[in-house]
Amino acid sequence: MSNPQIIYTVVVRGVNTILSEYATAGGNFVQFVKNVIGKVNSQNAKKSFNYDQYEFHLLVENGFSFLIMSEKGYKLRIAFAALEDIKNVFFKQFTPTVRDGAIAYGLNDQFSKVQKTKVEFYNSAEADKIKQIQEQVQKTNEIMMENLDKLLERGEKIDILVQKTQIMVNISTDMKNNATTLRRQMWWRNKKMGLILCLLITLGVYFLVSFICGFTFKKC
Repeated sequence: MSNPQIIYTVVVRGVNTILSEYATAGGNFVQFVKNVIGKVNSQNAKKSFNYDQYEFHLLVENGFSFLIMSEKGYKLRIAFAALEDIKNVFFKQFTPTVRDGAIAYGLNDQFSKVQKTKVEFYNSAEADKIKQIQEQVQKTNEIMMENLDKLLERGEKIDILVQKTQIMVNISTDMKNNATTLRRQMWWRNKKMGLILCLLITLGVYFLVSFICGFTFKKC
């Protein structure tokens, strides 16, 4: 059984200005993530929420929100080590003028590559071994996992869809279609072979009778 993985990470200014994001799969979780950030509404915070089969880990600093959406059971200390890492690189890479003035997705081309690299690392088995993550243990002990069902309004609750499942469905469908196509091809191939065999037998009989009786069959 595989370990829980990070599915999505995003950097948001304020409540709803997404500056950069990276996802390992498609889905309908972007708007939902904005709702999560809106519920915190703080300049500085560390929060973790569970909802459905997923967890949302949030680090807010100076009005910038760094969020990770992961499969349920992802280790809290790794999640916040990843968030701290992403946050530090973000603040180091972009000056206050750039990050405060960027439009929605204005930093995506530059920073989504960093997010991708970080997600791949923190999804690997090596991530839990580094000193930085060990130091997060004490800090994350103070963070309580909250249930988002209690915070969301009725209209905000959705079924989160992650397209990894859809990919598996598509693969299954493709396999069935390929099997059907292969069966049809084999059926036509056998049909053609049968027709060719019948034709060869007919020709063989014709030439044998012609050899004995002559092509005009007068000898018979």
